[in-house]
Amino acid sequence: MSALTPWRRMLLAMTAMSALGESAAAAPASYLQRKPQDEVIYFVLPDRFENGDATNDHGGPARGTLVDGFDPTRAGFYHGGDLKGVTRRLDYTQGLGATALWLAPIFVNRAVQGPPGQESAAHHGYWITDFTDVDPHLGTKADFKALVDAAHARGMKVYMDIVVNHTADVIQYKECPDGRCAYRGVADYPYVRHGGVDGAPINDGFDGKDFGKLKRADWAYTPYVPAGQERAKAPAWLNDPIYYHNRGDSTFAGESSLLGDFATLDDVFTEHPRVVEGFIEVYGRWIDEFGIDGYRIDTARHVNPEFWQAFVPAMLARAKARGIPNFHIFGEVFDSDVATLARHVKVDKLPAVLDFAFQAAVTDVVTGRTGPDRLASVFAGDAVYEGGEATARQLPTFLGNHDMGRIGHFVLKAHPNIGDDELLARVTLANAIMLTARGVPTI
Repeated sequence: MSALTPWRRMLLAMTAMSALGESAAAAPASYLQRKPQDEVIYFVLPDRFENGDATNDHGGPARGTLVDGFDPTRAGFYHGGDLKGVTRRLDYTQGLGATALWLAPIFVNRAVQGPPGQESAAHHGYWITDFTDVDPHLGTKADFKALVDAAHARGMKVYMDIVVNHTADVIQYKECPDGRCAYRGVADYPYVRHGGVDGAPINDGFDGKDFGKLKRADWAYTPYVPAGQERAKAPAWLNDPIYYHNRGDSTFAGESSLLGDFATLDDVFTEHPRVVEGFIEVYGRWIDEFGIDGYRIDTARHVNPEFWQAFVPAMLARAKARGIPNFHIFGEVFDSDVATLARHVKVDKLPAVLDFAFQAAVTDVVTGRTGPDRLASVFAGDAVYEGGEATARQLPTFLGNHDMGRIGHFVLKAHPNIGDDELLARVTLANAIMLTARGVPTI
């Protein structure tokens, strides 16, 4: 199937509602053959989209906001959206011109966490405890299968948002009763000493490669699993602290970017062969069981390249065996520098990354901070990606997201006194650029 030109893609998006009946009938036979660069993605945070089943709002029995996390009056808690709601609204999303749904993580989460008085809920889906099942706030595996099947029947694809870098904050450190620990680096706290270079020898002979010699996890801190949470995670191997870095909170600089806990979230030891094998099996099974069409990878830059070099080919092979030849994988690298983004394609071997450089450039242009040459500079960098411009055409482009906000917010921030007409004109320009430029528009 030939690639869609930008103008053709925009026209398809603009006329999708009127052509919905015809396209829904014609598309299913060919959706598997569509290339990643020919999609228009609609990103959905299921909890904030549509409540299709009020019986699952609490994820089980109602146990109070600080236990089950449900409180639609508070921004940081569950609001009731679910997979049935997403399925119910497929006419709407397809009518917008979307050809693929990207769902925020749907796995079982630790519903509420945070220090007393600062708790919030996992409505976003990124505090995973069970990677093998659907969070009960969102529904069941049967609900997910119904959504995927319904989308496929229309010729739409479904991308899952996955996490490898971390799990929910279950593991604690004895040295840090308040739950926050400063990062302790490898030089001062080597894996072969307990609690620092002057500590007693442990893990005799471990050189960073022979993981069979890694027996104790107390090289930097003394990790433990609180009573009653010994089986909080699934698969079961994730409950063992030996499969985590246990070095305290990342500063998001230097080695801590790879080895530190992401704001207390348990940082998985992704160098460990058991972890590599385990996550390949976990995420391969979701492909096997549901025939999904791609993965968006959360916090991809905080995982060692060797993991992705093993994981990506395994997922593509699993998808191919399932009859999915155009499985799309794109990582989140939260950086607006083209060279940094390209590095994670070149070195990590990720097929694509979210185009944060495009987002920053479009924002600068439509708010008037820079001229259009800012965008020209971004596009000129397409050649540095592994695969060059062909890879750049597969980068999902976007104007805002669930971490940073929407494009209208950025325009208002830059021009607090702007009138409605000008605001609409600037936001319309931003969307026109996204829908007509190279890349995969992500709404």
